[in-house]
Amino acid sequence: MCETKNNMNLTKTVVLKLKETDDSIQETMERYTEGMNFASKVVYENGEPLSANRLQKLTYKHLRENLGLPSQMSCNVARQVS
Repeated sequence: MCETKNNMNLTKTVVLKLKETDDSIQETMERYTEGMNFASKVVYENGEPLSANRLQKLTYKHLRENLGLPSQMSCNVARQVS
């Protein structure tokens, strides 16, 4: 994060420790990829581009319930695919 204050740049560095294992990160990445493939299929079957909001409305429930993606990731899928 970088802020400007009185024409001086201040930089803050935050160190975070992840408690996730490599396997759980890999699993999340695979589910996210599945979600993107699902959303891409929805767009393709629609026959024309969809807005991110429309795509989210069409895919959100499936991504959450069937793939178990967290809420924010489910929203990100639509924005990345649209």
